[in-house]
Amino acid sequence: MRQALRLGLLAEGDQLPTVKEVVARLAINPNTVLKAYRELEHEGLVAARPGSTTRASRRCS
Repeated sequence: MRQALRLGLLAEGDQLPTVKEVVARLAINPNTVLKAYRELEHEGLVAARPGSTTRASRRCS
């Protein structure tokens, strides 16, 4: 995700895949995805709306 933000592949407001979608595609633990999304949110790279979507909030420098 950081790479996609850095390269401009994700723009501000773009919706990230849901945790369920990532788990289904990559066959990894949902807690791993949740932790990664929380870390991105803590860094200010994404904005999460509980019960809704996670969206890119700014480009990574």
